[in-house]
Amino acid sequence: MSARIYLGDSVYYELDCGTVILTTQNGLGASNTIALEPEVIGNLVKQIARDFDRVMLLALLAGT
Repeated sequence: MSARIYLGDSVYYELDCGTVILTTQNGLGASNTIALEPEVIGNLVKQIARDFDRVMLLALLAGT
């Protein structure tokens, strides 16, 4: 298991044998845990890329 990395907004990232583990902290320990397997990670990255392109297009159209 890799070292935990703080992403912001109380969210932490770890990598365990190809599975991404996301946890949230409430100050007393992990309050939520999500385990993302490689297929899910790929789907998430694709969705983020699609959404990012939309946001960038809207920003360009708005002239910002």
